[in-house]
Amino acid sequence: MSDIPLIDLSSCSPGNHAESEAIGKIDQACRDVGFFTVCGHGMDRAVVADAHRALKQFFDRPLVEKMKCRLEAGFTMSADEYTPYGYSALLEENAFAYMGELGKPSDYVENEEI
Repeated sequence: MSDIPLIDLSSCSPGNHAESEAIGKIDQACRDVGFFTVCGHGMDRAVVADAHRALKQFFDRPLVEKMKCRLEAGFTMSADEYTPYGYSALLEENAFAYMGELGKPSDYVENEEI
């Protein structure tokens, strides 16, 4: 696996060349590596720290409590019961299946999407 790319957004503004270049780098990183990190985004570190703290508090809860945050099947769900919102337990999502590639391993991820 390649190193995870670092994409600097500090010189980006809507419609400028730096923005187009950053979009291309993000696209390439997603295709080649699957992940990327971002710097120069201008987001206050306190906002990031608060979000991290809230996520940690959520994921430290017992599974039975986290499962209360699951969404029931609805129009946002596909045939493989994937939904981009609500709680997903570890190994419950499968990005391959969501893209129509069956028989591949589930994602080693636990998440809460709002």
